[in-house]
Parts: sequence; C-alpha cells; structure tokens
Amino acid sequence: MVVIEALKTVPGSRRLIAVRWLITVLAALPGMIGAGAALGDVFARRPFFADASDPLPLVEFFTLLGRIPGSAWAALALGLLLAGLANLLLTAGAVEILDPARSAGKVRVWRAAVDTGGRFLWRYLRVSLLALVLVAVGAGLLGKGFTRIAEHGEVARWSGYSLSVALPLTRGLVTLAWASLVGVCAFWLRVLLVADERRLLRRLLPVVPRICWRHAWQAMLLHWLLAMGSVLVGAQILYAWRQSAGGAWWWFTLCLAVLLLQAGIWHWRVRLCRLLWANTDVDDLRARADEPWHLWRRIYRRLHRRLRPASEPAP
Repeated sequence: MVVIEALKTVPGSRRLIAVRWLITVLAALPGMIGAGAALGDVFARRPFFADASDPLPLVEFFTLLGRIPGSAWAALALGLLLAGLANLLLTAGAVEILDPARSAGKVRVWRAAVDTGGRFLWRYLRVSLLALVLVAVGAGLLGKGFTRIAEHGEVARWSGYSLSVALPLTRGLVTLAWASLVGVCAFWLRVLLVADERRLLRRLLPVVPRICWRHAWQAMLLHWLLAMGSVLVGAQILYAWRQSAGGAWWWFTLCLAVLLLQAGIWHWRVRLCRLLWANTDVDDLRARADEPWHLWRRIYRRLHRRLRPASEPAP
C-alpha cells in the first residue's frame, strides 16, 4: 500500500523532520518565555489563582488565560507567524526532495527550502489566504447555525450543561473538523504547485477534489484525521500539563516529543501525497493545462458568433 510505503525514509527524510521540529520549537520559545513570566506575575498578584486547588479547576484555568497580558500573546503570535513562513518554505523544499522520481545525489534541505520555497512563496501565501477565507466563512455559517440551535434549546428548556458545555464543545469540534478539511485541501494544493511547477492556483482547484474522490482514504480521510488528531493531542498535552502536579521538566520533554511526532506526521503526509500523485491513475489530472481560462476571450467569441450575420464569413 502507498500508505505503508510512505512511512519509509528516503535520503533527506531525517533532516526534513529535524528541521521541521526545530522550527516549531524555536518559534514557540519567545511565546513560552513571555507567557511564563506573565503567569508568574499573575500568580504573584492574584491569590485567587495561587490559593486554588491543584489541579487548577476549569473555570479558574480559563480565567487565568484571560489575565495574560497582550504582550505575551503578541510574542506567541509573532512566533507562530515566523514559524508559518518558515514551514511554507520548508514544505516547498520537502515536496521537491521527496519526489519519487528524484535522481540520486546529495540532499541539501536548507538550499531546497530557500531556493524552491522562495520561488513558490507567493503562490503558497495565496493558498493560505484562500484557506483562511474558507475557514472564516465556514466558521461564520456554523456559528449562525449553532446560535439558532442554542435559541431553540433555550425555548425547549435544555439543561444548563447542554447549553453551556455540550453545545459549545460540539461547535468547537465541528469548526475544527471544517478547518482541518480546508487544511487538507490547502496541503494538496501546495504539494501540486511544486510537484508540477504550476503557476496558476485556479487551475488546480478542480484537481484536488478529483484526486480525493479517487483515493478517498489515502488522499483525504487519513490526512483529515491526522490533522485533527495532531491538534487535539497537542491541546490535550498542554491542558494536562497545567492540570498535573508533576514536574515541569517531564511535561516539557513530553511536549518536545509530541512536536517531533507531528513533524514525522508532516513528512509522512508530504511523501504520501507525492506517491499518490506519481500513480498512473492520475495521468489525466497531471495533463491539465496550466494556463489562464481566457474567460473574456471565450465570451467575446461566443457573442461574436451569435451576433454575426449569416452571410458574413467566419473569421
């Protein structure tokens, strides 16, 4: 199976995983340091948190997050932005390195990330912008839908737990599922742009649903489950860290291990997409033209044919 074959490492695989892990760790350090200092200040000035039971109750935990100053969140956001840009460059390089038809030779991960990533960065940013718009539109529509459900629940006198806990949790999971689905499509677009040296994003938009339909499990469902699972596992580890009375170093090591696992999953997904795109059953999709649709030219020609007098010769 292609899924099993994608687990095998090739020249450059270990370095790609290591660089991906290193980027994530370095990007998170400023936010972690700033948040740690902010939390220490909050605990020092708020006996409400310092005197709370351990593990910290859920209400106090979210209240504590709300007391973290904006500077700590800004440092975290800046780190995430830099990590996102670096990961875009690295992904483009990884797609090139993990090409099954790549000739044997020395693998230079950083060079591939800079050269290939630099050439495709603008196209990758357009994919990210499209994904953000789709996630925002979907989240807005889901929010309206769940608001109506909540209003119906109030009229039907649902329990406080259903309205305050179960419904928001369900809304969050459904929104995460939608965001992960959009993320899988964006992931495929990034792979295909580099794999075939494509210029036009709009020409690839109909291709992704077709390959996901032909390989529903390997091209869509598996990626979707891995994307959602990675986010949920990371969030659960961070939450359990604060709720546990165990040593901080043990949890910090566990977080590093989870980040390494996520880097390995990212490598697996890139290689899996590369292998699926190299199959002969997608030759017709690879043959799709990489040129503009010439929409206005087609409209003009069609109108010209309809309005041309019958005696006038065709151009």
